[in-house]
Order: sequence, then C-alpha cells, then structure tokens
Amino acid sequence: MSAKKRIGVAGTTFTIIGFVLGASIFVLPGEMAYSAGPSVWVAFLIAGLPALLSCFVAAQAANIFPISGCAYIGASVVLSPFYGFMVVWNILIAMVVGIPLLAYAFAGYLTAVPIFASLPPTVAAACVVFAFGLLNLV
Repeated sequence: MSAKKRIGVAGTTFTIIGFVLGASIFVLPGEMAYSAGPSVWVAFLIAGLPALLSCFVAAQAANIFPISGCAYIGASVVLSPFYGFMVVWNILIAMVVGIPLLAYAFAGYLTAVPIFASLPPTVAAACVVFAFGLLNLV
C-alpha cells in the first residue's frame, strides 16, 4: 500500500515557513530587542537567509521526489538508507521538541489574559495543544 501525495511544493514551503515563523514572530523579537537593541534587525537578516534557503531546498526536494515521505526517500536515494533514517528522526525530534515549546510560548500570552491569569503555564500550554488539536479535527 502506498501513501498518496497530499501536500505539494507550496504546502511544504508554507509548512516550513510556519515552523520558523511560529517561534520567531511570537516569542523571540521581544527578547532579542531587549538584548540586542537596535541591531536586532541585523540578526533577523543573518538568520533569515538560511531559513529562506532551507525553504527552497525543501520545496525542491518535494518537487524531485513527489511522493509521501520525500525527505526519507531523497536522503535514502542520494546518500544511503542510514541518512534517510537520520533525516526522519531529525524531523520527528524537531516536531516533538518544537510543538511543546511553541505551546509554552503561546501559553505565556494566554496567561496574560485576565480570565486565564490563574492557570499555571504548563496547564495553559496543554490547553493550547488541545485547542489546536481540536481545530485540526474540524
């Protein structure tokens, strides 16, 4: 049984952009501006170029290997199955670590609302994950 392709080049590109922007737009600018001051824009430009190139590489990989699991297939075909395995685990670890961190960052904003101010941050983060999980089912 083979999986059908459900996400295209644009979808892959926007997914990666979403992960990059998720943490950077909502959490980091305030902390960076506090630390770096006016030179924070230089840091954004320096960090933005590799992120843009990463999006282009992922979009091109989705174009070259237009099947489900193109990251694994691409690394397995070009390098070796071991590297394909490592790529998949890298993506999995990024998701497992990234999603709770973003949820915790969103929980900081949620607890700033007076109604939710009494919630502990971990409970608020769990509520954020649950709410977005329900949105995904709709």
